[in-house]
Amino acid sequence: MNIDRLEEWYEGLLEDVGKADNCVKVNKDIEQQLTGIPEALLYIWKKYGICSYGEGIWWHTNPRDFDDIVEMWLKGTDYWEPETNKYHVIGRTAFGELELWGEKSGRNLTINTLNGMIFPRPPYEKEIINGGANALIYSFIGGIDKDECDTYDQSSKHIFDRALKKLGLLKWDEMYTAVPMPIYSGGLTIENVQKEELFTQLALLRESIKAPKIMLNPMMQYD
Repeated sequence: MNIDRLEEWYEGLLEDVGKADNCVKVNKDIEQQLTGIPEALLYIWKKYGICSYGEGIWWHTNPRDFDDIVEMWLKGTDYWEPETNKYHVIGRTAFGELELWGEKSGRNLTINTLNGMIFPRPPYEKEIINGGANALIYSFIGGIDKDECDTYDQSSKHIFDRALKKLGLLKWDEMYTAVPMPIYSGGLTIENVQKEELFTQLALLRESIKAPKIMLNPMMQYD
């Protein structure tokens, strides 16, 4: 693990997304929970805490808080294989979009919970077998784009700054969402965006659809 490079990526996160807030110190009890997580990510979390960034547009997460949510969203798909490739939520946006790390496949799944979609990327199994898990984490640490963490309203305009102004800062267990849920309201607007309890909302969003849509990218090779 290249500590200097990792620190540079973390500085990039602060510059591109915003300062860290809501930091939870990783004590021995929390550290014991963080199984299956690459050393580079544990280094950042132990040094700086598990934090939010950019006034809560982006959050690092304790994966154990999301174990039930992962099962709820992945069970019944080709990606639910907990015995051979357990997935962990390592980051999320203000709008409940989840970034997952697979112990065998790396960071190859994103769940867009508001729209009921799972976005796979080709697995990084060869890189992980060859000892490259930490290198894959660098882009997770510092490769986050603030605009990509945002989401669009029905007029295709970013909504985070307006939601923040209307509703205030999120707590660690809150998210911005449409009320009623997007499946009933047609999507987010500044009029219907509200703060809701994160885990309850993630569960309700899954229960509101028959199954997540798997959004394969035709430009990627998945074999």
